[in-house]
Amino acid sequence: MSQAKNIVNQAIADNCIVVFGKGHCKYTRKVRQTLDDLQLKYWTIDLDFDENGEEIQNYLFLKTGQHTVPNIFINQRYVGGSKEFMNIKNSGHLQVLLDNC
Repeated sequence: MSQAKNIVNQAIADNCIVVFGKGHCKYTRKVRQTLDDLQLKYWTIDLDFDENGEEIQNYLFLKTGQHTVPNIFINQRYVGGSKEFMNIKNSGHLQVLLDNC
């Protein structure tokens, strides 16, 4: 679990937007497409393709309480999954979260 913790925490510390997802997940793809459409830079990892994916997902559950993907962090703050991210975007609060990035 230590390696997963390091991977997750380093990714969150080093990147303004982080998406932990799975390549086959339509919700992960929707979030990534939205970020691409908004021309926002983000770091992402496909847990289903990464050798540490299962361990990372287990750590994310401990950190966030969320079993599913995507797990999204903005400006080192956990914002939730796809539904929560889209709500933030649609409400106009995304830019507020991106301040100081």
